[in-house]
Amino acid sequence: MQADKRHFVTDEDEDGDRIAVRGDDDLFITVHVPSDRIIAVKCLAVDENISKSENVLREMTLMRKCNTCEFIVDLLGAAVESNILSICLEYMDGGALGQYGR
Repeated sequence: MQADKRHFVTDEDEDGDRIAVRGDDDLFITVHVPSDRIIAVKCLAVDENISKSENVLREMTLMRKCNTCEFIVDLLGAAVESNILSICLEYMDGGALGQYGR
């Protein structure tokens, strides 16, 4: 489940388009080069908070198991570089789920 950073391109400034910020986490939209597919990349600061790390690993494991469900975004891969965990997800253009049903 490794994402090779060389397989991604972003806009002109090579930073991607930030589409959301929550606390220390950022969400970017970018392009996966081999497939020419638009994807979302969630970037999380990896620290020594064991509880947070366990929760992230548990969530990624669950998402990987749900990849065959058409109602849940696909987990495409993940990579860690310079204490930043980048989680690559299927991009959905409907916005954040939290804006619906409240």
